[in-house]
Amino acid sequence: KEIGLLIDREQAREAWSAMISQAKSSFLTIADELCDRLATETNPIACREMLESKIHEALAHLAEYPASA
Repeated sequence: KEIGLLIDREQAREAWSAMISQAKSSFLTIADELCDRLATETNPIACREMLESKIHEALAHLAEYPASA
């Protein structure tokens, strides 16, 4: 291995697996977090804004995932 150019395949797989798992968890909780508010909201634009906010929140959290994980 040349220093700084290659990484261990297993470490890369574990890092990607952890990142994907975190993303999955973040997105799957959106329904639980918003279901009551969405059920009572009659304005479709407000529903979209709630969903977009939670999706952006999950994506921002994913973007903060450490590159060395």
